Amino acid sequence: MKHYNKHQLIYKKGGFMKTLNFIKNFHKRKLEKYYASIEDGYTNGGDYITTQIAYTKEDFPFLVIHIQRAEDDGTLSKRGEYELQDRDKKIGFLKYFYHPTTDETGCFMTLGDIVIKEPYRNKGLGSAVLSLFEERAQEYGCLYITGKLSDVDADTQEARDLRDGFYIKHGYKILNNEIKKDLRIAKGLQT
Repeated sequence: MKHYNKHQLIYKKGGFMKTLNFIKNFHKRKLEKYYASIEDGYTNGGDYITTQIAYTKEDFPFLVIHIQRAEDDGTLSKRGEYELQDRDKKIGFLKYFYHPTTDETGCFMTLGDIVIKEPYRNKGLGSAVLSLFEERAQEYGCLYITGKLSDVDADTQEARDLRDGFYIKHGYKILNNEIKKDLRIAKGLQT
């Protein structure tokens, strides 16, 4: 049996790529284990949190924390937030408000904002959290999602085009700086 020192082994028959993949997968598994150890439940402030692991386009894990906000009287409110974390660093969020209704318009959600920090953009984080938000809206029985676009987010035409393209890609209609998605159409139901 021939023995190799660690430097020879790395470069022998694709060993370099195998070593890189091993390191990448080791860190991925370590993060997944850490994220899975975070328990769901109530915070000291009365908010209720649930967590789950989501993945970037490059299959790298990040933590999604759903926070259902508490009112001053301790009851859970209609406000919520999805917070995205890479390890213990907040890298983005999505805020929403739930509108239950008893009239014929049906309940709906208002998408407040989606923010992803610059180095984490274009990795699929916004799409992943938007998908989780839409699933929750459907679980609540919402008929549609609405929201307002602000010019602060997109002060150049290029930035506005990127922002608008993101929503259009996910099935939203844009009219007069407002977005709307009919969830009945998304589910294949008649309107």
